[in-house]
Amino acid sequence: MKCKLVDPERVVSAAEIAFVGRVSSVTPSEYAPSAVCKHKPGGRCGGKIATLKVMKNLRGQTAPEVTVLAEDACNCLGAYFNHGAEYLVIASPNSTPFAADFLAKNVCWGTGQVARKHSQKIIELLSAPQRD
Repeated sequence: MKCKLVDPERVVSAAEIAFVGRVSSVTPSEYAPSAVCKHKPGGRCGGKIATLKVMKNLRGQTAPEVTVLAEDACNCLGAYFNHGAEYLVIASPNSTPFAADFLAKNVCWGTGQVARKHSQKIIELLSAPQRD
């Protein structure tokens, strides 16, 4: 499934929580927020709970290590969260019944590997001094 990437300025204006983190573990989750997505847990597919060491906090309050709930990356629009990789995470507080600190936005809304151009632009905008 593909999506149109949301304009970085719009991502930044809507972001409640934003940080760069390195994935230290990934576990499967039954989280499946959309009826559109075919939920097939196992392997790289299915919902995930990723634990990340926060390397740079960009917006909101985060602990040095956080857990993030993400939708399926194979049949939906979640990030894969590969162990050891660095990600920009755009998130909101987790209000689901699943145990995680934050609920990650999907790749269209900015969550993804730091090396992506879309991620780099969002990081640049979030890192810029705030104007009054």
